[in-house]
Amino acid sequence: MTEQMTVRGTLKGHSGWVTQIATTPQFPDMILSASRDKTIIMWKLTRDETNYGIPQRTFLPRLCCKIKKKKNQ
Repeated sequence: MTEQMTVRGTLKGHSGWVTQIATTPQFPDMILSASRDKTIIMWKLTRDETNYGIPQRTFLPRLCCKIKKKKNQ
């Protein structure tokens, strides 16, 4: 059995190509999208026939890291 996907609409908010989309079963009406415009948008999905999602928040990601020394050094 093959699953079929259909395009229902377009979420408008990024000014660059969308490079990643993330979902979670805990929040089935939410989507995160990342773009080449260097933003992440959290979307609340709707069932409206003309507006498929409402941008809830836009994030500007920052790189964070933690450096640990080995115990032998």
